[in-house]
Amino acid sequence: MKSILRLISRVAFAIASVAALLAHAADTKDVIMRAMTDELARTTTQLKLENNASPYFAAYQVVESENNSYSASFGALQTRDRVRSPRRVATVELRVGTPQFDQTYYLTNSNNAPFGTSFTTSLPLDDNYLEIRRQLWLATDNAYKRSTDWLAKKKAALQNKTRPDDAGDFTAEPPTQTTDYRPELVVDQTAAEQLVRELSAVFREFPAVNNSSASLSVSESTTRYVNSEGTIYTRRDSGLFLTLTALGQAPDGRNVADASTSVVRTMADLPPKAKLLADARALGQRITDLAAARLPESYNGPVLFEAEATAEVFLQVFIPRIVAMKRPVVGSQQFAGYLSMAENPFQDKIGARVMPTFLGLTDEPRRTEFNGTPLFGTAETDDEGVPTRRIALVEAGRIKTLLTDRVPTPGLLKSTGSRHGGGPFPSNLIVTASETMTAAALRAELLKLAQLRGRDYGIVVRRVARPMFRNLLENPTMPDRTSGRIEPAVEAYKVYADGHEERLRNAEISSLTLSAFKDIAAAGQDPIVYNSPLSVMRVAGQGSSEVISLVVPAMIFDDITIKPPANEASRPMISPHPYFAK
Repeated sequence: MKSILRLISRVAFAIASVAALLAHAADTKDVIMRAMTDELARTTTQLKLENNASPYFAAYQVVESENNSYSASFGALQTRDRVRSPRRVATVELRVGTPQFDQTYYLTNSNNAPFGTSFTTSLPLDDNYLEIRRQLWLATDNAYKRSTDWLAKKKAALQNKTRPDDAGDFTAEPPTQTTDYRPELVVDQTAAEQLVRELSAVFREFPAVNNSSASLSVSESTTRYVNSEGTIYTRRDSGLFLTLTALGQAPDGRNVADASTSVVRTMADLPPKAKLLADARALGQRITDLAAARLPESYNGPVLFEAEATAEVFLQVFIPRIVAMKRPVVGSQQFAGYLSMAENPFQDKIGARVMPTFLGLTDEPRRTEFNGTPLFGTAETDDEGVPTRRIALVEAGRIKTLLTDRVPTPGLLKSTGSRHGGGPFPSNLIVTASETMTAAALRAELLKLAQLRGRDYGIVVRRVARPMFRNLLENPTMPDRTSGRIEPAVEAYKVYADGHEERLRNAEISSLTLSAFKDIAAAGQDPIVYNSPLSVMRVAGQGSSEVISLVVPAMIFDDITIKPPANEASRPMISPHPYFAK
């Protein structure tokens, strides 16, 4: 009787939710939203195969996006305007079974992440109501047939096994209706081309720069979402990425490379042109200095990472572990190796100390700025329409929780409103320190700790390479989680008690595992805002890249290894650069 009442209640709720969506659609002239809502009503009330249950949850998301790019090298335009045509992509999410046990997170060679949840299809660019519905109908039919098949196979795979994860497959959330429109991104093509020409021409002043580029990437998207619970939202987002890259070569043939990026919402948010030109010259000078610098000796001991370098260290090692990961059911032993990728060491360490007691970490998606600097990850709701909120991840050095979406994991049964780009994802991360030091005190502390190791110098790292620029180097040493090897230091120095510094190049960094964060010795007083794309590895190696903001100060890590590169060097260039040949 109780199961019948629950079924009746669920059907009544679905009908009421769809009715609310239909009423909303009636008030809008948005053809895409109306087509999504109407097709969702049919999916909710009519989609059923004989001897199979109807979906207990359905959602449609349509993303319209356009990406334009402009790039130049040494003052000559290389690309202009559209690199990816405007497109509309629909994602159909169906869940068959029950919230406690559905077809998702079952891994076979015939489905992919997130394991039987989402199915995508392209939609026409014309606002053709019937054709949009037809495409949604086709995708929904395919999704339903596959989902019922995967549900049966998932049940069979567990027939003689005990599922270690009994947290369920989906959680309930109250419906929301939101609209979030960021300012429209208007870019003058002529001005964009002139900007990248001027910035790239700066590198003609630096004979040590063999290759360089200035690129401006402009992206804009509109997202519409409806689900069978009554949630509906429309969101317009935009981003502008200005990137300067430069590549040189040391006398021994090893490449030296660096990059500078500005991530903003609109052209008006970019730094003044004079500042950008100064940044380009600073980049050219860094390449010149790096080409003449020495390789590091093997060093183990304290390392002071200045704020920008600390941000990269956190992004590459710590931040990917603050999201909850659900362990999938595998249909064959050939996929058993994926299970290790679904293991998050923090998931079983809630309450354990992961940083010093003077450090904390929060995710603050509703915060718009930090000390007057805009933050990039601000959002009212996540991609499932769940309201965002401040989440205390680490307090007094102890991990309190992880970021979650509506997929529960053991001990983490509710969404934190953190689904972005296909899974739980951070937004605006802020590292706080209750005990801080001035820049001068940090350097003094570094030298004191180095002296305890019997060294007459310490090492300061000012910049760490970003993974997105790994292709600038020939045969780069790949990061390795086991050894704690991350991307190399772009800008590193030996520092001595008398104040003088010796620049190092091609410095490999290792021993930066999660446990290294527990031994952070000190933090600085002046945090910076660092905007960067972040790719968090999902279950079974599937990932998504989103831009987040990270606020972090300089820090001293007590036990880090710096050493020369292990890979082979390239051969030096045979003839001189034509711009500087005499």
